Amino acid sequence: MNWLPRELPPGVRVIASVIAPVEGEKEHQTLAILRNRQDARVEALKPLDESDTQAIIEGYLKRYSKRLSTEQIAALKAKPASNLPLYVLTALEELRTLGTYEEITDRIRTLPGDARTLFGWILTERLARDPGFRDREGRPCGGALVEKFAACLGVSRHGLSPAELTALLDPGDPLGNVAALLRLLRPYLMRRGELLDFYHSQFREAAVAAYLDTPERQRAAHQAVATCLQTFADPHRDGQCHDATPHALSELPYHQTRAEAWPELIATLEKSLLLGSQSHPRHGLRSCVGLQRRCRYTPCRACREAAPRTPQRSPPPRHPLHRPSCKGLSARRISMPLEFLLVV
Repeated sequence: MNWLPRELPPGVRVIASVIAPVEGEKEHQTLAILRNRQDARVEALKPLDESDTQAIIEGYLKRYSKRLSTEQIAALKAKPASNLPLYVLTALEELRTLGTYEEITDRIRTLPGDARTLFGWILTERLARDPGFRDREGRPCGGALVEKFAACLGVSRHGLSPAELTALLDPGDPLGNVAALLRLLRPYLMRRGELLDFYHSQFREAAVAAYLDTPERQRAAHQAVATCLQTFADPHRDGQCHDATPHALSELPYHQTRAEAWPELIATLEKSLLLGSQSHPRHGLRSCVGLQRRCRYTPCRACREAAPRTPQRSPPPRHPLHRPSCKGLSARRISMPLEFLLVV
């Protein structure tokens, strides 16, 4: 929460919600930070009463022009977690695409009673058993597809880009399985810039419980992500990292560390240190020369002169109040591997 100004402009309010800690767990970090603000007011949210749940259901159905019978609404409200907005909205999302009365009634009956179990059911039952996922021989492949997706996204720190997910699951996506999976999961994913991530921590916890329940499975997922990011960190495979993506450069050492891939990690760090120590006309960092085609920051004059192979293009549109140079950007990219070097 360091991005939040200490003093807010007049008429501006920030409303943040966090999950209440379970007995024995520490208070959520965001809540602890907000408590230190003098103007913060913390209120505990009570569970929904029956009228609140009814209002959420009616509002959701009206939004999508859907209907549920009185008996179906009563069955949904009878679920143990129907007093939690997260559960109610997730259950309604699962019912939204069903057509017949019988399908909706059967689905309500089979839905788990709490949010975390419901998220796990979405992954391991509904999506993994979806008959639409087929391999080149026409065999069902939903189980393996969903498992690898959930495991790789589950070990990521900030998410993965659609291009990285496609490279991980099915390079090129010739059958459209990856695109279909992302479309089905759209209600449960959020975007952080170009990255996709689980939209709620309980969804991540469900993925971890289902597919990352042992150290071996966790290391295998980290290794898969590291192997994928290696291609994005050095797409030309010449050791120069030209046209590399910033996300791949920043996350590759982390996943190699978690995968205990020590030779690969050492090679990555040596390559990063070598790039950082090469001569630069102004600030001694060459990494921004290879990355300036990918970033939205305006290269400094010295960088442009040091990269004759870079085609001359008009600078991209920039925000008038935020014009950082590539010097600071490249310095941050080079400083990242040094932290891992100290840890190792």
